[in-house]
Amino acid sequence: MEASTSFELKTSADIASTSDATTTPTESAILTCIGVSGIVGNRIVLCVLLRDKTTRKRLRNILVINQSLVDFLSCFLFIVIYISKNIPKSYEGAGIWWCWLVDVEVPLWLFIAVSTTNLMAITVERYLMVVFPVVYHNHITANFIYGTIAFVWVFTFVLICAFSYPFSGVYEGVCYLQGCVSLRPPKAS
Repeated sequence: MEASTSFELKTSADIASTSDATTTPTESAILTCIGVSGIVGNRIVLCVLLRDKTTRKRLRNILVINQSLVDFLSCFLFIVIYISKNIPKSYEGAGIWWCWLVDVEVPLWLFIAVSTTNLMAITVERYLMVVFPVVYHNHITANFIYGTIAFVWVFTFVLICAFSYPFSGVYEGVCYLQGCVSLRPPKAS
């Protein structure tokens, strides 16, 4: 018995266009309130943790400071990107960068992924601190924590770029995002 495989060619109508993604004024107001509350909340956390030198230098606070900074930046980008989506744009020339940075929201998803990965690092660090206190105090140093932060940023950046760049682009003047299959529609012959 022979297995048959058929492939369908995708047309431009089958690919999700990001240029149609506009928000209503009510949605924009709600999204802005969410972003502003995130900025204010994370700014307060950063001020509290960075105000005192001993609090700032405590090993267990370094990952929390990174988390708050990442969330602060993601809330800021959240507002900027959703306001920018309502600006008329052209994808000619350097428009591919506008498509990738604003319409596909790569920087926003980068910060969200860094936030999630950093939360996992905080979880592992706290687990080691509680369950294996001797191992934690003997092996977890400031350099280890800073290395963990660097790993989180680099790993997440590579992951987001690897999975977003190949599946986004400009085709016939429209910004497209498509997941897990070829982005480029077939060329008309």
